[in-house]
Amino acid sequence: MNAAVAEIDPRARYILRLDAHSSYGDTFVADILNEIVHREVDSVVVRLRSVGQTCFQRAVAYVSNQAIGNGGARHRMGDASGFVDHGHHAIFKRETFVALNGYDEDFDTNEDAEFDHRLRAKGGRIWLAANLPIDYYPRASLTSLAQQYYRYGRGRARNFMKHRQRLRLRQLLPALLFLYCLLILPFGDADPYLVLPLGLYAGVVLLSAVRLLLDYRSLCIVGVLAAIPAMHLAWGCGFVTGCLAKLLAAPAMPVEAPDGSKS
Repeated sequence: MNAAVAEIDPRARYILRLDAHSSYGDTFVADILNEIVHREVDSVVVRLRSVGQTCFQRAVAYVSNQAIGNGGARHRMGDASGFVDHGHHAIFKRETFVALNGYDEDFDTNEDAEFDHRLRAKGGRIWLAANLPIDYYPRASLTSLAQQYYRYGRGRARNFMKHRQRLRLRQLLPALLFLYCLLILPFGDADPYLVLPLGLYAGVVLLSAVRLLLDYRSLCIVGVLAAIPAMHLAWGCGFVTGCLAKLLAAPAMPVEAPDGSKS
């Protein structure tokens, strides 16, 4: 993105971003351009609506469109347009993107949320055009899904460590679930009550699958039983290991000697 923007004709006023693994409506470009001109904002974001082609993709899509899969993120579930802190990137004012030096190239995921944080810190405004959703096609295998969400978790960890943003509940819970499985479950034989929270979590996953089965009437729902924990645990693992990696890589604080010198 940064390299592409550097090559854009400097007379261009707007930057449009179109992503892979996605489908856009025939009039999307004209519609999104009209939004940013009409709203007079720095960025217009859109709603991401997951759809699937294979059976497993459809299972992941079912989860991704529900609060248990997206944490209730407004750009994943919201039907109402309005000002937001973050959303799926679609179009920017070129001068704003350039003034903020574009995306932080130390990030390989979550660069969009990090950019939005800096944009808002500078007084920029972000508009969610919920009336212009795009279709997103999830990963087609459990392994690739887990790898994706692990990277998502590490990206959020890098963002958290850089800006010290307050974490939302939807970000805390997967990290706590991963830590619970890592630190508590090995002692389950000694105290069976320690595994009770895992039983409650399994119950929530099962109830979610039953609810989705009643809504969609598809046998692909069986994949939900694997997709939900894979998304949660992989994201949590990525976040925890990302925070640890950043902490371990941090330079040591100088130590002051009795004579006042530092080493």
